[in-house]
Amino acid sequence: MPTLLFLCIWCTSCDRRDFIQGQSNGDIVFCAIVVDQDGKPLAGAIISYDVEYVPKGYKLGDGFAQTTVSVVSDLGGKIEFAASGKYLFLNQATKVGYLHLDDKNPADPPIGTGKRAYWFHQEGRDVAKFDWENPAVFVFIKEGETDVHVVPSSGGYYAIGKQWRRVKPAWPNEPSIPGVRYVAPATQPAK
Repeated sequence: MPTLLFLCIWCTSCDRRDFIQGQSNGDIVFCAIVVDQDGKPLAGAIISYDVEYVPKGYKLGDGFAQTTVSVVSDLGGKIEFAASGKYLFLNQATKVGYLHLDDKNPADPPIGTGKRAYWFHQEGRDVAKFDWENPAVFVFIKEGETDVHVVPSSGGYYAIGKQWRRVKPAWPNEPSIPGVRYVAPATQPAK
C-alpha cells in the first residue's frame, strides 16, 4: 500500500496542473521582433502562442484552460499581444520561404511540452515581463542560407525574488535547422 501512495503522488507531481486552490491569472504584454538571418525586419511572419489560464470556477486538481493567440509581424517586423493566464507556449512560427531558427530542446520548458514556453504568473505574482527595451527576437533564415548574423532571444525579464533579470540573446544549444552557423557581422566582435 505505501508503494501505491508513492506512485500516486509522483504521477500527479509530473503533471503541469497546479494543485493549489486560489490560483490566479496574470496579465502580460508580449513584445517581439521578427528578423531575417541578417537582422533585417521581416514582415508577414505568423507567430502563434497557446495561452494556458486558470478557468472560472477552478477547483483543486483541475487543469488549466487554453486559448491560442496568433499575430502577423508588421512592416517593421514587430509583433505585440496581450494575454491573461499563467503560461505561453510557442505553437507556430512560420514565414513562406523561410525557416524559423529555434532550439530543438529549449532549456526550461514545463515538463512534457517540448515547446518554447514562458511561465509568467506563479503563486499570485508575475515572474516574467516584456517590453520594447528587450523584446523577444525571432530569427528566420531564408531557405538555402546557412550563415546567420543575428542571435535569437526569448527577450523580456524574469524575476528572481524581487529583482528583475534581463534575458540576453543566446545561440541555440541545438539549432532547429541543420547546418546553420553564427557568423558575426563585420561591425561586431565574434561571440
